Amino acid sequence: MKNNITIIILVIIFFSCSSDSDEPVISIPTLTTSVATSITQTGATSGGNITSNGGADITSRGVVWSTSQNPTISLTTKTSDGSGVGSFSSSLTNLIAGTTYYVRAYATNIEGTAYGNEISFTTGNVQLPLVSTSIITNITNTSSISGGNVTSGGGGAITARGVVWSTTQNPSVELSTKTTEGFGLGAFTSNITDLSPNTQYYVRAYATNSAGTAYGNETSFTTLASLPILTTTNISGIQNNSVLSGGNITSDGGSNITARGVVWSTSQNPTIALTTKTNNGSGVGTFTSNLSGLNPNTQYYVRSYATNSIGTAYGNEISFTTTNVNYATMYSTGTVFCNNVVTAVVDVINPTTGKTWMDRNLGASQVATSSADAQAYGDLYQWGRRADGHQCRNSGTTTNLSSTNQPSHGNFIFAPNQPFDWRSPQNINLWQGVNGVNNPCPSGYRLPTETELNAERLSWSSNNAVGAFGSPLKLPMAGNRNFSDGILSGLGTVGWYWSSSVSNTNSRFLGIESGNASMAPIYRAIGFSVRCLKN
Repeated sequence: MKNNITIIILVIIFFSCSSDSDEPVISIPTLTTSVATSITQTGATSGGNITSNGGADITSRGVVWSTSQNPTISLTTKTSDGSGVGSFSSSLTNLIAGTTYYVRAYATNIEGTAYGNEISFTTGNVQLPLVSTSIITNITNTSSISGGNVTSGGGGAITARGVVWSTTQNPSVELSTKTTEGFGLGAFTSNITDLSPNTQYYVRAYATNSAGTAYGNETSFTTLASLPILTTTNISGIQNNSVLSGGNITSDGGSNITARGVVWSTSQNPTIALTTKTNNGSGVGTFTSNLSGLNPNTQYYVRSYATNSIGTAYGNEISFTTTNVNYATMYSTGTVFCNNVVTAVVDVINPTTGKTWMDRNLGASQVATSSADAQAYGDLYQWGRRADGHQCRNSGTTTNLSSTNQPSHGNFIFAPNQPFDWRSPQNINLWQGVNGVNNPCPSGYRLPTETELNAERLSWSSNNAVGAFGSPLKLPMAGNRNFSDGILSGLGTVGWYWSSSVSNTNSRFLGIESGNASMAPIYRAIGFSVRCLKN
């Protein structure tokens, strides 16, 4: 019995000793968050200090951040800065400029993750980018190559970059003359195109972020001069020994045009080495050339030309064949052809009136292509006079009235006094019929009477200049020449056409304007257009 009591006592003592021993207790770590330093637009430095591991090893540590408070390690915006207790430093990257962030240090052991105190800071504002302009290379008469290098985004994303250029200094992106070369940092190349020859340009690279657009250093260059650019005017007024052509110089190539004209030959690609050419002055723009001395029924090739300091350029080549008809023989002896243009005799019929007319005004080199087609204006006659040269728009003038039906000169005769006629005394029988004393029309043609001319007007779709041009006769607004001073007026806006009919001391004409057309009497000394009617 005594032995049993001893065993029980020993067991009680054993268990009593076992329950009094201390097992280790594990908790989450204890730590603080470091103040943010080295703050920029896109980064900062923070970290933490783990003062207790909670009785277990620290397996990971770092900082976590967000634009919202109390960030946790479930976010991807965190660092991993090793293990163990003590202080550590963390770099926060890929931040957005001008933004407030919240940061907490963290430490993890087997018990869990603990966080340090929360701190906050704001990244710096976005600044303008830093960009430089590349030197200009590959300069031609119309292009060059430049570019730039964006070395800093200023804390923001580069959303556009390129170069901008102008003929004035300090070009900006408000201009349309710029390139767009993607985005981001680094070097880029730009092709500068559509430039004018022999012209100085100013160039700047640019880069844009949310703060605005920055420009690189300005550089300048001058494009090279080049040959002129021109086209050849379509052939018109084809006759047996002459035609009209010309050209249009749209660019002088950056150097003054010293000579221009057309050159022609019976062989293709004629050049100015030939003597068969015209010289039509200098400068850019359009010009008209009269090709004369041609052979009848012969094919010719024509090119316009323009010369500058670089050399001679040619327009497109046009070919034509002269007629086998000598229109000049169809006009009466003594007819003067202004600018050597013999009006071609080509018929046109008005199906409404049934009348056959010449398809162009006397003196015109072509059928009108518009109401204001100067090549279709033709000459301006004083009523009753023959084609003695007075009808030329640049003819000489005189104040001496004529006492005969055919003055011995080709001057335009001023008549500023009653009855405002070039002839004294007046003669009303000069333009009646094909056998009229001074009929200026070719053989078989004459001036229309008032009734015939008015019938044409009544057949138009509208009683104005539009209707006149839209008619089979395509009457242009050829203007007139004043009876008292010879000044030309109304070119392209009015068309006044003589009839053979008289009215007391005046003669009848068809007047056409933009808003109206009508028959009326007027002084015979004024210069009007003539459209001939087939007899």
